[in-house]
Amino acid sequence: MKHISYDFLEGQLCELFHGVPHKAWAIYEVPDDVLRQALAWNDKDGDFAECDRQSMLEIFLHDFVVSRAK
Repeated sequence: MKHISYDFLEGQLCELFHGVPHKAWAIYEVPDDVLRQALAWNDKDGDFAECDRQSMLEIFLHDFVVSRAK
């Protein structure tokens, strides 16, 4: 079983392996499939398969940036 998680660090979407940064992408460069995986990891009940990129970015920014700032 992979122990992959995601975070938003220093303006980048970071893929963490066992909590250690493994890969990172600037938010405007992150591949759609990685963005979809990060959203699904954060919200197991969400259905992101049919979301367009703009919707995924809005959800990501809300869940990983705005909500954490509060």
